[in-house]
Formats: sequence, structure tokens, C-alpha cells
Amino acid sequence: MTRHFRNALLASALLVPMAGISGAQALPVLFGSDAANIEPGETVTVEGSVLQLEAPDGSIISVAEGSTFTITGEGDSLSFNLVSGSMRVASQGMPISVTRGGVTVSSTGGAFSAFASDSGGLDGRVNEGTASVSNGGETREFARGGGYEASDTDVAGTFTPPVPTTTQVASNTSGDTDYSPADEQGGSGGSSVAQEASGGSGGYGGTPPVTGVVNPVTGTEDTGYSIAYAGDAIGIDTRTDVTVTVGSGGELNRYKVGTGTDEDLERNSNDSLERGNAGNAIFIERWAGGETHGNYYNAYNGTTYSSLPRTSHQGLHLAYGQPATNLPTQGVALYSLAAATSPTIDDGSFAPGTFTGTLGIAFGPAFKVGVDFAVDMPGDHTYAIQTSGGSATPSGAVNYSDLANGVFVLESVNMAQGGAACPSANCKAFVDGILGGTTGDYVGIAYNIYDSSVTTDSTFRGKHISGTAAFSQSSYDAGASGGGGSGGVTPPEASGSLDAPLIRQNRQSLTPFIVFYAQDTHMERPGAYQNYVFGSDGAFAGFATAGANNDVYDRNDAVTADLAGNAYFQIGRWNGGDIEQTGATTATHTVSGGDGLVYLLRSGYDSNLIPISGTAHYALKAATRPIYKTGIGYDGSFAGEMSVAFAPSTAKVGLDAVVTMQEPGGDAVYNFSTAGGAADPSTGGLDLYLSNGSFSTYDNMTSNGIACGGSCSYQIIGYVNGSGGSDAGLAYAIGSGSESLTGSVLFQRDDNPALLNQIAYMSGLVVSPGTSIVTNGIGSYAYSSNGLVTFNTNGEVAGLESPGDANVVINNGAASIVDAGNDGPVSWARWTGGALGGTAYSNPAPTMPADGGMHIAVGSDATNIPVSGTAQYGLVGATRPTIDDGSVSPGTFTGTLGVAFGANSSTARVGIDFNVSIGGHDYAFASQGGSADPTQSDINLYGAIFGNSFGHAAEGRYDITPGGPACQGSSCRAVVSGFLSGNGASHAAVSYTISDSGSPNNAGAVQGTAVFSQAAASPP
Repeated sequence: MTRHFRNALLASALLVPMAGISGAQALPVLFGSDAANIEPGETVTVEGSVLQLEAPDGSIISVAEGSTFTITGEGDSLSFNLVSGSMRVASQGMPISVTRGGVTVSSTGGAFSAFASDSGGLDGRVNEGTASVSNGGETREFARGGGYEASDTDVAGTFTPPVPTTTQVASNTSGDTDYSPADEQGGSGGSSVAQEASGGSGGYGGTPPVTGVVNPVTGTEDTGYSIAYAGDAIGIDTRTDVTVTVGSGGELNRYKVGTGTDEDLERNSNDSLERGNAGNAIFIERWAGGETHGNYYNAYNGTTYSSLPRTSHQGLHLAYGQPATNLPTQGVALYSLAAATSPTIDDGSFAPGTFTGTLGIAFGPAFKVGVDFAVDMPGDHTYAIQTSGGSATPSGAVNYSDLANGVFVLESVNMAQGGAACPSANCKAFVDGILGGTTGDYVGIAYNIYDSSVTTDSTFRGKHISGTAAFSQSSYDAGASGGGGSGGVTPPEASGSLDAPLIRQNRQSLTPFIVFYAQDTHMERPGAYQNYVFGSDGAFAGFATAGANNDVYDRNDAVTADLAGNAYFQIGRWNGGDIEQTGATTATHTVSGGDGLVYLLRSGYDSNLIPISGTAHYALKAATRPIYKTGIGYDGSFAGEMSVAFAPSTAKVGLDAVVTMQEPGGDAVYNFSTAGGAADPSTGGLDLYLSNGSFSTYDNMTSNGIACGGSCSYQIIGYVNGSGGSDAGLAYAIGSGSESLTGSVLFQRDDNPALLNQIAYMSGLVVSPGTSIVTNGIGSYAYSSNGLVTFNTNGEVAGLESPGDANVVINNGAASIVDAGNDGPVSWARWTGGALGGTAYSNPAPTMPADGGMHIAVGSDATNIPVSGTAQYGLVGATRPTIDDGSVSPGTFTGTLGVAFGANSSTARVGIDFNVSIGGHDYAFASQGGSADPTQSDINLYGAIFGNSFGHAAEGRYDITPGGPACQGSSCRAVVSGFLSGNGASHAAVSYTISDSGSPNNAGAVQGTAVFSQAAASPP
């Protein structure tokens, strides 16, 4: 299948719920289509502007108009087959490659362009980092700025970029000081640009420019400047290490970038308009009415402008100054307007306007900017550029900063729809700044208003608005902070508790959804996940990323807010401390109480547990407080309910879901309910796939909130789990650009209370008389993390089954429950004196005699099992041992247990010292070394299980002295099985059978279960 994508809307960065890109996983569309994803193997042709895709780690792939490509590859890397056209790759760490005609260009963490060449291969340039170019017989490495030409027979190191035919689109290249994601309008310019600007087919408003003249550069040179600019045709950007030439009247006649780019721009015949300054430290002006000379460098593809004319209604706006040398390390500075150029629209269709505004900066580990700007274009519209909290509470997390050179970049500030420059809800403002004066007393900014829905002409001019302004500091509060800021600015929030820890942690069968809002990192999704860590209280405490660049994230001294969960789901938010990152990248992420890492974890999934018919209703159980990307501490809440109309393959989810935030302008409501809501999931409900228990959507909403700005995108990822789909969880992300909201939610069924008495994914042991002793006897049976346990209202084990397996589906039926108990994650019981309910191997369950019984021990998997050392366990509970036919009164059990932990089953051992007393006889049996020295034991520990019932028939078998009711012949054997449970393997459970051969089918077999804990062990 081939799809054709037309430019539609600028979407927010999608939150990818799974680990990495796989052959079955789609790649989210960030820009250039209203489709949410592109599937692997799908051939795509781009129509109308640019298609932009985002990988799970934030890598951006931009595909030019007219290009055709296919996503190939799988696993933790991403590859494209370019059929025709061109692409640009900006990797944030994921290995990404582009292939054509036997040539492959790849980079991990770098940026490069790739053009389909006439030779059938690829030509291009490396824009950041390094890239490898190979053709099967040769491989060459190219660094930043290096061009390549490659065919299936040769790889060469030269490249002349083609004239671009499309808008250059934003990319995540914050490490590249020569390219701003707002610099999307660049191109090669040339004579066609001059013709358009001179009044040709472009028809630009204003007095035509003076062209065809060469004015010599005059004035005084000075070095060590930084410059920010914004203008038609070339967009917005900053430069450092700049030499300026200033004329006798204070006019800027030339600026030249010292290293890294071929950029040397002359005012030439342009007028120097609206010159102004702040404290003689920051200077601004607009070049218009003439033709620039020299070179303007476009880092997107390495091309330059040699000349560029502008009418009197157009302009290249410049702000420049020598960077501040001693910036504050904390506090908030407020700035008032000192001077501004007259803002201009690309095509000159309106006369230059006016600019007013204020600025705020929060200094510190999380450098933030707040703006309150108004751009008034006569005959058009007044445009408001405002960050959350405005200038008074700086909250805009900068997308790039180089404070040593006084430079910062604030991208994608949401703009309200209205006016020629913002015809849609996809309008953004970009602000680039320079800090001047000794201590940052003065600031210069360039700004650009950009709507992705606006088309441009051949000179890349459309309806974008540009300008510059200079500000002087009006106040400074060393003790103040911005919106959110670093740890300690908004106090840490520790709250919530767990009903139970997640049940299958050690099997790594978790489905995670993690969003990381830390002000010192722009990485919102750390990537694919593995190696989860949980604290002693069961709370999520760490994880690792998978793939080429493995990193470990440790909650460290951060705390968890809104902690909630049970055996199936857990939610929470790390905040108020330092989150440590080690591995491929080493960093300390300081988060406040207002931002942090939001998570939703689902543990295990079994489709056999989920109904295939009927409708279930879910009430809200818990939710994290919604937080903003920029860390603003505004209060907010989630309210809602959920329902599911179950079906054999694809069910429907209905949602009532509303986030309400207490924002400065009043309560802002973000509503992402489905069309029919929880009352009618069949109308507009989300698809629930029973194969993996997931539902999701990526859609648009309207909201007056600051995360939306009128219209924005949102995403939901959700799951069901548990017996009967008893529980559900979802995570959401709302908004795009410089601000967004995220949170996680838990629901629980309230229409079937009986489901709350069941726990799935349990390990368990069952021992009872065999078939030769009682009709339909079960003998020994084990559940390895696949047992569904039903508890009665007293918390006693009352039923057992393995969903999807009809072998043993039993309950206590008419039998009594005795010897029952619970300790932490484990429970034990004996069913006696009556007919059991359910079936055993398609037969009615057996009847247990009085003073006999079926002995049971169940528990959740052990988590955080040590890999070295030993531990001693004391007895906390046991069923009374019984004989098969109940002819002897139940006896007693005593014993101790020890574990020698190891990295695998060859070194991990379980030692026992047990004694069973029944019918006046004692049966004592122990492993070699006993419980005191488990390293000598013959019982191997396989993860968390051991013994005969779990398939290790040769282990845990002990010959003992015959005698008593169990062994009236010449032989006697005890057979032991067990499992570990709880955090750190805090508990252990065992079953045993004593008979002539250790079989439950031997007459007189004595059986029982027992539970131990480390806490109950006797002091050494």
C-alpha cells in the first residue's frame, strides 16, 4: 500500500508507550499529516510541504515534498529506504539509517541530509555529529560539515546541495548553535529571490528595494558579539563569535561569524531602520528597502544566500551585543522594554506594526523565560505572545541555551488563532535571545510568528511576522524563582500508598508508560524499558533503557507523589529531588515538586482473564495530579469514569475524562471524553484489543488552557488487567509546543464486587490424596505465576484455577476451611470434611474426609531476589499435617528454612530442617547442611521455585526411617517443593508428602503446607 500525505497540522510530540520500534509498531507523525502513524513496510509519498516523523527517543525525520520512502528494519534501530526525493535525520541517540541503491547512511546521535542522486545512490551532508556512509564494499565516516556522494561503486567526499524546493522543517537540533528549529524558511536564494523581491511575481507590499548597487562596508570593527535575527525568507536564529562593523551613525553595516559557518552578511543598500539600544549593551535595528550582500549560511543543508532584496514593508531584524560575563545563578529578573523594531510580515502585505511587552528570566539550574508580548499589525490583528505565567512568573523552559555566549532559544510558544499570520490553531511563536551587560542587565530578543498551515512562495515568504526588541532590567529578586524551576523551588510532594505491590515484577512482564518532565532535559520519553526496580514498600524506584544506549534511571532522593496501585497497576510521580541517570549518559536531573517523572505500570496480562461479552463499569480509583511540562505549580485534578463493552476480539472503551487546572485566567478545562462517554462505549468508543489488553488514541481537542491555546493534540494510552478485567489504567498527554500536561489514572470495576476477592498471577502449591486413594484425587499440583486465587470475605483461600487451563478448577465447595492464615504476600489453608467444588481433569472435584484434607499455599512472585548471600527463615504458619483417609487426627509441623542466593540455579540453594509429628510418630528430614548451611543442600533454586512439583523430580527427596502411619513398610520418603515470595524474597512456602515412596498415591500418605519468613527467623 502507498499513502500520500499532504501538509495538515503541527502535532505535539507523541508519547510512545512501548519499547523501541518493532516490525509491528507504527512510527508517529509529528508534522505534515493528520494521520497518527506510518506503519513499517508502508510506502509513503509526501505531497505538500514536509512530512515529519518522531521516533520514541525524540529523534526527528523530515521528508521533503515529492519524496517517496518506506520504513524498514526493526528492534532498537530505525531504517528507511528512500525511493526518491530527500530526507533529513536528526537522531537523539537511536541508530537511524537511510538506504538507496546499495548505499546506506547511518548515524547514532547525529544529524544528516540524504538526497536521491542521479547515480542511483545518495548524496548529502552531515549537519551534526558524525555519520557513516557505506556501499557494501567501502565505509567512510564523515563529521559535521562534511559532504558525501555515494553510489554502489564509490563513496566520495564532495557535495553541492541542490536548490531546496520546500520549507525547511523544525528538527530537534538543540545542540547545533548554527541552526534553530524555527529556521525553517531557508533556501538557496539566488537570482530568483532578487527577481521576486524587486516586484516580480511575488508582488510584495511596500516600496521596492534598491538593487544592483554595491556599497562598500565602512565603520569600526569589534569582536566578541552574539547576534539574534528574524526575517522573511530566512526565519529566526542566533549566532555567536560574531565580528560586527558599525558605522559612524551607529548603523550595523556588517556582521561576520567567526567559525563553523560561511556567514558574512552586509547591509549594502538596505536602510538601517528603528535603531535602538538598551544600556548601550544591546543594539537593535531593521534592514529593509535594499539588498543584502555577502553570505547567509543555512545550516539545514549548507547553502548560502549571496544576496537578498527586501521592500520597505519587509525586513531582516537584528539584535546584537557582547554577552554578559557574570550572570546570576539564582533569582528572577524582570525587564521593561527599551526599544523595538517595527514588526514586519513576510510578504509586506501590511505596513510595519508596533511591539510592546515585558520579559522575565528565572536564573538557576533550570533557566526559564517568561514573556508578555503584543505585536500590533495595522489593518490585520494584534498578536499576543505569552508564556504560562507571563513575564512575572517565568516558566518557559528554553529549548537551547549557551549562556557562556549569552544565547537562549525558546521555541513553540502557543499562539491563539486569528489574523493573517495565525489562520489556524497550529500557530507558534519562536523567541531567540541574547543576555548583555555584566550581569545580564540587558536582553535583546528576536521573535518569529509561524503557522504551519500557511503556504510560502518560491522565496519561502508567506505570512510569518518577525521583529526584534531590547529590554532593560527593572527589578531583580535573588530569592525568587520561576514557574516550577529546580528541586526545592516547588516543595517536594510525597503522598499516597499501595494496596499491594505489583505482582510479577521479577518476570519483567511490565507494560510501562513513562513521561519525564525535568527542566534540565528535553527528553520526555526516556526510551524502551527494562530492569525495573522497586523499593521495600513496593513503589517504583528505577529502570533501565534498552537498545544501543543503555541508561539507568534511579529515583535516588526524589520522592513519589500520588502513589497508588494494587497487584495489577501502579501510578505515581517522582519529584522534589535528584533523579540520577547513569550508563551511556551520566546526569543528575533535579526536579521540583511541580514536575518530575510520571508513570503508569501494568504488571502481567492474560487474555483468558478478560470477558468476551457484557458491559463493565469502572469508577475512578486514583489519579496523579496533572503537571505541566514547564513545571508550573498550578493545582489541578482529573475526574472521570470508564466503561467497556466486551467482545470476542475488539471491545470498546467509553470514557468520561476531564482535567481541570486552576490557571491564572480561571479554571481551564481539558476534556478528552469519548463521544458516548462511559454511558455508551459503543458510540465513538476506543478500540480495546483483547490480545494485549490495550487501548489508545491520538486526537485533537479544543481548550482555553495554556497547554492548548485554543486547539491542540492529546494522546491516551490505556490498559485493562485482572480477573474479569477488574482494573484499568491510563496515561494522557495534552498539548504541544512549549507547554503540555500529563498524568496517569487508575480505574476499578464497581459493578461486580466479587472480582475484588480474586488475585491473578499467583504461584501456589496443592497437595492432597491421589487418585488411588480418593475418587478423582488430585495428588500434587503447582501454579507457577499463573494461578487465579479466590478469597472469601474472611480472607481465606476459597478457590484455585489457572485461566485458560481446565485441568484443575476447584473451590472449597461443601468442605470446611481450616488452618488458614496470611502473612504478607502468602496465604495457606486446608479444605476438609466435605465435597470440593469445581472439576479436576474434567471430573468432579474429590471429597475430602474429616481429619483429612487438601493443603494449599499461595503467594505472589518474589521480587528483588538477591544474587548472593544467605538468609534464614522462621516458621510463621502451617496447615496441620493429615493422613490420606483421615484415620488419624491431624498432627503438627515444625521447621526452619535457609536460602543461599546465587546468580543462577547452579549456585542458588534451599536448605531445610523439618519435623512432622502425627499418630505418635515423628518424621524428621533435612537437606545436607540443613537450614543453617544451605550452600550444601541438594535443592536447587530456579529463580523463585524449587522441588518436585515444579518439575525438578530429582531434588527435595529424602529417605527417612520407616514407621508410623505414613510408612508401615520397609521404606519411607519425604518429597518437598516450594517457592519464594515477597520483596527481597521475604517469604517462602513449601508443600510436603511423606509415604512409602513419597507419592500421594501411597496408602497412608501424610501431607501439609508451611510458610516461612525472614522476619520470623531466630536471631543468630
